[in-house]
Amino acid sequence: MQEDKTSILISTLSKIYDIENKSSYLDYLGFIFDGTTVRMRSKSSYKFYRNAYSLIKHAKKIQNKKELDKLPYRKSIYRNYTDLGSSSAPHGNFITYAKNAQEKFDELSPLTDNMMMKQIKNRKKKIEKKLGVRIHTKLD
Repeated sequence: MQEDKTSILISTLSKIYDIENKSSYLDYLGFIFDGTTVRMRSKSSYKFYRNAYSLIKHAKKIQNKKELDKLPYRKSIYRNYTDLGSSSAPHGNFITYAKNAQEKFDELSPLTDNMMMKQIKNRKKKIEKKLGVRIHTKLD
């Protein structure tokens, strides 16, 4: 066990404290729990957007360089970074992961405020802004 990744926490009905009685949180398997809310680590959604923006930037660079009419890699962008790919077999994408996590936490822990979908709620708007086009989905 790594000392810096291990801590002793005290839990009450609505708060988590460390041994010095400071407000704290439980960080476990990619989720953070503070006593009332459960959310994905911010690093997870950050990486989702960073990777999406990176691929879009690369695609636009190739499009300009090769003077293409259509954006290259659009299938990959839509499959990996939009709701269009969230039902992709067999695994889906990060949006699928967030939806599944939200559903499972809502089922198992209905008294906590489960924030997974709130963390990525503006995903369509952000991706559309970077793409410069409107994405038509049934899940607007």
